[in-house]
Amino acid sequence: MIFDQFFSLVESALNHISNYYIFWLFYIGATILSLHYFVQRRWLKSILFFGLALLWSRVMVVFLQYVGGLGTDSFHEASNFNLEEAFFWLSTFLNLFINYTFSLKILSLYSLIAFFLFILILILQNIFFEKFIKHSSFTSLIGFLLILIGLYLPTYKSVKMFFENSDSFDKVTLNFSNDIKLKHSKPRINVFLYIGESTTSMNMGIYDYPRQTTPHLQRLEEKNGFIKFENVFSTHTHTSPSLLEALSLGLDYSENFKPIHERKRISIVDVLKKAKIPTQLFSNQGSTGTINQASSIIFKNANKKYSQPSSRALGNNDTIVAKPWDHDLFNRLIDIKSLNKSNTSLKVFHAYSGHGPYIKNIPIEFRDPVDEYFNKFNPRAITGNIKSLNEVEHYDSTISYVDFSVSNAIELINSSSAPWVFIYFSDHGESVFSNKGHDSSRFEHEMVRVPLIMFFNTAAKNITPSLFNKYLKLANSNAIVTLAQLPSTILDLFEVTVMKDNILNVIGTPQKPLPIMVKETIEGVTAVNLSNSLLNDIIDKTDSATLHFANRKKNINHHPLICYHRSNTIAKALRGSMVADCLEIDTVVDSGDVLVFHPPKENNTGLHLEELLSSVANKKDLSFWFDGKNISTEKNCYSFESTLRSRGLVNSKILIEFPTDTYAKSTLLDDCIKSLQNLGNEISISYYISTTDAVSCSRLLTQGLKFNTANPCLKLKKDLLEIDRSGLFSDLSFDFRGLKAIKGLDFSSKYKWNTWNAEVSDLDSIDSDKFRMVILKNDDPNSI
Repeated sequence: MIFDQFFSLVESALNHISNYYIFWLFYIGATILSLHYFVQRRWLKSILFFGLALLWSRVMVVFLQYVGGLGTDSFHEASNFNLEEAFFWLSTFLNLFINYTFSLKILSLYSLIAFFLFILILILQNIFFEKFIKHSSFTSLIGFLLILIGLYLPTYKSVKMFFENSDSFDKVTLNFSNDIKLKHSKPRINVFLYIGESTTSMNMGIYDYPRQTTPHLQRLEEKNGFIKFENVFSTHTHTSPSLLEALSLGLDYSENFKPIHERKRISIVDVLKKAKIPTQLFSNQGSTGTINQASSIIFKNANKKYSQPSSRALGNNDTIVAKPWDHDLFNRLIDIKSLNKSNTSLKVFHAYSGHGPYIKNIPIEFRDPVDEYFNKFNPRAITGNIKSLNEVEHYDSTISYVDFSVSNAIELINSSSAPWVFIYFSDHGESVFSNKGHDSSRFEHEMVRVPLIMFFNTAAKNITPSLFNKYLKLANSNAIVTLAQLPSTILDLFEVTVMKDNILNVIGTPQKPLPIMVKETIEGVTAVNLSNSLLNDIIDKTDSATLHFANRKKNINHHPLICYHRSNTIAKALRGSMVADCLEIDTVVDSGDVLVFHPPKENNTGLHLEELLSSVANKKDLSFWFDGKNISTEKNCYSFESTLRSRGLVNSKILIEFPTDTYAKSTLLDDCIKSLQNLGNEISISYYISTTDAVSCSRLLTQGLKFNTANPCLKLKKDLLEIDRSGLFSDLSFDFRGLKAIKGLDFSSKYKWNTWNAEVSDLDSIDSDKFRMVILKNDDPNSI
């Protein structure tokens, strides 16, 4: 057992060194110099370099890891940056250091490396360099050399990339100056695009958020003509690269694996112009600067463009000019008279609300909290160890204004006598619970989860009923949607056909999704993968939440269910419910109350199970794995049963996991377990197999030992024989590393299996007939 722990520790250390050593070279060099001057009794220099080493480990390691994730998308944003948004970004950036978990284990690892290198240098110095050392210090030379290498390696590529890519407007303009032939054009309706800003579906009531942030849209949802798409992704987290792709057609399918700035494209505006369909842009954003490339490139040939005249020379810093509120600008520029004109056209309105600082960009009457929903909770119960609740409140208020503004636009479209199809989407999302904004180098899943709503007014439905029924059916398919499919959709609505193969299918069409977030970084071209397939020549940077989503969508039969680990905060449960089939929740019964936390008691935020379940009550087809930490007593078991009964989860698939010592009290629990099983048709009762025994047994079996000669295996068998005799359990749950041991027990095949600590790569080897639920590893930012 001791040897197993030692080898596991060594494996973990080697893995960390191979991935992060360049960020610690400065620390190692400074520590060697500190030891060098300490031996020489030059105390001041020794303290100075030791202080530099500690400062580096606490601040610079975090900063340089962030810099390593920067891509050309971030450099485009930094060129002529917007001061107001820069200050907002800085407030989110500082959370890198505030929320950084300082690991003494990692510090000790690199301190040991520095110490052993120091001893090795002294030995080499005495053996090989004795004469040379009379004139120079080999030790200090090595120390300073490591410091210089530690400064150079993590930064030089980023600096080089910044100067090479900060000014790319001419290159992008050239790539978008192309032509395409039309095969057919028969426009009968008008299309209105309403482009939102920094709006994630994760915080919208119409997408099952527990707060009423979108009451107007939810009322409109009842109208005939309203179509809502689920599972919608922007292709980037920054405005320009997202809209450059969302509003243009690709000319070469293979280029979809390149950053958008390197692809040959044609603007949807230019395609429509060939079809004699005019385009008008009304924008509350700027019209110049790198963050407004969609305005200056996509809409270059639009028939009419409006943006604030006084801001056109300000580039990315256009926010120093006061902006009108989105709904005021919309109502001023677009009226019923202009909409009623019968000439077919595309009108585009680009809103601004959604940008941080959030409440500064919405009217005063919307700045109060949406409701008092969060007031009853300990902030840690909501956001975990991230202090972001204030930003969440501000953002939810912003979403309530977005709801009002978008609904105002839909109502006007609905009242028009001309045929209009209204499409609302956002350029990208926002990760407000993690307090990361939409910083692509700190990517979170919700940064690319966006709303997409279509609305056919009465005239449009009457003229093209087949189109309405087509998109209603596509929306109900719940296929993965990316904004890269929007140009094909616009052309389809206008009944324009182009003479080009490999044009992406319209929105809602089931297909293998292309990678998103494709960008150039110092590592090379990276991407986020929505299909879980191999990315040739692209570095896969898919986050754990999106990996859950991709594998859930890949598993069309939802068997086994993909579960989100330790969903013990509201933010984590919300994110998990958006990407996984089920939530795994730790429960502890305390004086009759069922609380949500993983021991020790320091993790107890006072969050009740009923409260957590209510936060995801609007999610359909969501299953649950309850890890009952102490339900092995009759009293605690009935307290747990009472809570589940009050929530009425009969339509959910539920796994209730009893702790390892349950078999000793199985006679006392018989009635309670039967009562739990009667809560619904989808209740499974599982026994938690000792991780220590299962993992140790599997490791010994891998080394060639026989099951009946390994003590951990015999102990495991004895334990499970007692469980088998009790007849109370339908399932076994265990650490995936113990799978070999479970397979070694003949009678284990009578049970359904559930496992945690699994990698995505393990899914291909999992027998879907044996497993009920699988928990994949995740590194959710709102964990506790």
